[in-house]
This record gives sequence, structure tokens and C-alpha cells, in this order.
Amino acid sequence: MGQAQRPDRRTVLGAAVLGAGAAALGPAATAAAADGGRGAARAAGARSCLAPAVIAHRGASGYRPEHTLGAYQLALDMGADVIEQDLVPTRDGHLVCRHENDITGTTDVADHPEFAYRRTTKTVDGTEITGWFTEDFTLAELKTLRATERIPGTRPDNTLYDGRWTVPSFEEVLRWAEREGRRADARSGSTSRPSTPATSARWAWAWRSGWRSCCAATGGTARTPPRSCSPSSRPAWSG
Repeated sequence: MGQAQRPDRRTVLGAAVLGAGAAALGPAATAAAADGGRGAARAAGARSCLAPAVIAHRGASGYRPEHTLGAYQLALDMGADVIEQDLVPTRDGHLVCRHENDITGTTDVADHPEFAYRRTTKTVDGTEITGWFTEDFTLAELKTLRATERIPGTRPDNTLYDGRWTVPSFEEVLRWAEREGRRADARSGSTSRPSTPATSARWAWAWRSGWRSCCAATGGTARTPPRSCSPSSRPAWSG
């Protein structure tokens, strides 16, 4: 048996705002609302402009370790309109979702003795940082690590999920977004951006290479977003 489709919150909120406006303006507004197809078109445009968008910053990062598929999925399930990702490159030209290229505090890399020699000091945004950095790892190497909570003192409950997910690649997230976009009631978009300014020519090359390879794999181009990154009809996008 079919289930009645519930109107999305954009429709409900847009209708409420328009109704309040008509009541305030009186008969003139009522007459305008009855103005055939043109009135309906204007109302539809107003709904799309007036409804706020809920952006899940790094996913549902208050409930799951940030920039994990678990955080993205929970954000979507909680009703987010846009899932935000930050992107950093790997050594072999892929993009992964991390806010910083320093993965010391967001993965268990320190527990991997095979990567101990990769610990180094770099200058990022004018500040010297000692740790492990995505651009020194291949994607396959990063996939051997597990994501952890970045600020356990502030979000202690998130540590319950330490080690549950890997570091997601951007291509992996786009394919996840494409799958979710096929759901009948899925309305979320995706917004992505380079997280850390290029610190070297190699870093800049890796970011461009990762962007192009991801676009090629998911149906986009260097100038347009991959198709699977926008499951909704009105996604947010920056890059």
C-alpha cells in the first residue's frame, strides 16, 4: 500500500511565510494570489528563495567524528539540506575529506608504527605543525587508518565511534551522495571546497589531479561539479 508523501519543510515554511504576507497586505494580496498561473509561478519562486537551508558542517560533527560517512549519513537522516566537505589531496593525486591536511588528531595514524617515519614538521598557514599529513600518504595507505574524534574533550561521546570509519575519499562521498539521491525523499545537496591553501607546487598539483580524476570517475568536468554531488534539484556547490 502506498504511503502519502509528506510535504518537505521548504514547502511548509514557504507557504507559511507567504500566508503571513498575504494576511498583512489584505485584499490586494489576496487578489494577486489568484492571478492565474503567473501568481502560482511567483509563489513557487518565493518559496525557493525564502526557505532557509540547513548545512551540516563536516557532517553531523556534534554526534559522530567529523568528515566520516557516519557523520554525513546521520546529518542527512537528521534533515540537513546540504552536506559540507573539506578536501585535501593525497600523494598519488586523490582527494580525501578532512578539514586539515594534518591527520594527527583525526585518525589513529600515531598507532601505526609503519608510518612513524612520516611524522614531520611543516608550515601551514604560517604556523609550524608537527604531525602526519595527507599529501605524504597514498590513498591506499590512508585507507589503512581509522577516523577518530578531533576534540574528545569537547565531544566525549563521539569517541564511542573512534575507529568505526575510514577516511573517505571524495569520490567515495560522491557515490554515496548519488545513492542517497535516488531515494524518493532525498533532498540534500553537497558543497565541497579545498581546505588548506596550497603549501607547495606538489600540493597544488595533487589537488588539481585529484579534482580531475574524481570528476572523470563521476561524470563531471574540471569546470562543472560531478553529477552525483548534487542529488537535489537545488544543491549548493563551491570548489
